[in-house]
Amino acid sequence: MVAQKLALLVFSFALGRAGGAPALGVMATVLALVWVLTTLAGMGLPDRMTFVAAAAKEEGGLPGPEEARLHGTYWLHLCVLTLVLIPWAPELGGADGPGMETLACGLVLGAGLHGLAAPTFCACRGMGRPAWEGVGLVLMAIALPMGLFLDDVASLGLLWAATGATQAVVALLAAWRTPGLGISLPASPARLLRAGLPYLGYGVGAWLVGNVDVLLARVLNPAGPIGQLQVGTMAVRAVGSGAWVMAILSLHKLGRRDSLPWRRLGLMGAGLSLVGGLGAWVVMPLLAWGHGLEPSEITDATRVAALCAPTTMVTMLLLPLGGARCLAWTLRCIGLGLVTAGTLAWLGPLHLGVADCIVAAAGGQVVVAVGLVLGLRAKNGEVRTGATSPGVVPGGLGGQGTSVQQGLPVQADQAADALDERGGPAGGV
Repeated sequence: MVAQKLALLVFSFALGRAGGAPALGVMATVLALVWVLTTLAGMGLPDRMTFVAAAAKEEGGLPGPEEARLHGTYWLHLCVLTLVLIPWAPELGGADGPGMETLACGLVLGAGLHGLAAPTFCACRGMGRPAWEGVGLVLMAIALPMGLFLDDVASLGLLWAATGATQAVVALLAAWRTPGLGISLPASPARLLRAGLPYLGYGVGAWLVGNVDVLLARVLNPAGPIGQLQVGTMAVRAVGSGAWVMAILSLHKLGRRDSLPWRRLGLMGAGLSLVGGLGAWVVMPLLAWGHGLEPSEITDATRVAALCAPTTMVTMLLLPLGGARCLAWTLRCIGLGLVTAGTLAWLGPLHLGVADCIVAAAGGQVVVAVGLVLGLRAKNGEVRTGATSPGVVPGGLGGQGTSVQQGLPVQADQAADALDERGGPAGGV
């Protein structure tokens, strides 16, 4: 991940120097919107695979054959969606200029291919076996710096698409070589929807909690300020991604424990906050120079992001644990946090321009983090939310722990029956 993040930074440098802040804004917007759409088309399967694989690992088993059919349905949906989105890529990017259309199309294609790899890599994370994903990230880290030798945004878009193809190929190899992660003939879309809908709400909501500032900025500002926000928050966002992955990789050990190591989690959150906050200031001149921007253009965004780093780190550490132990409660926390972020962005109380969106996102994260702490501490992870009491076992959605060996139909029926009682997943990660 470190190698890949550094390569992404180099690629972002190349894009900023070739197309300026508008090109960076196109990248930030296109990747955010395509991620949301591909997640909706995938109906929550990648997040479901994380928790199902983690539960199977704890029980000494493997994901069942039904998961392979759902995996096939996921691939079919994302292939169709990507082909549909490519002609609309320029409108998604929202910027005109030489090569911008090709850049947007390459970003859409690459993002779609990256999405195809998501279920396999998420399952490997849940099993605590991220080696295959590591291979994909290293290959991506080797390819992206080649952008320094390209001087137009169109070529950079094609390079991004090539890295997506690499990720998809590695995921296919991983699914073939890892028992329980195969891809078979598709199941019905309705079956995938019933199995993954609660996880869809979790995945979309969790991503929005961490990235809602970009989408809010897209609504309230042109492409240029969005690019400045993207660069100013880059360091904190990268450390937050690391916190998320650390929590995911611990699920096969912490998903069913009676108590959480709160002191260790607190120390991890404090350490990551310090790294993210101070790191943002340290690398700010480098980020500005690399993207061809003046430091003053990203100072406000960097300052606000550094101050808000603790909320980001704590939220990213707790969200996977909340999804594994008390999914229904986590969905409600996410929904309330997103409402809070939208309200703060609309009010714009600090008049900081695009940095107001960062403050709004942080306000939503505070609500989510406080709710998760209360939920995870109550009765060892069993939080009473109305008529249901979500189980501590990953995948247990109907008021009690659900064994992986019980099979998908039981889980799907429990998920469908419990949606009304839980208020449904947080809509619109």
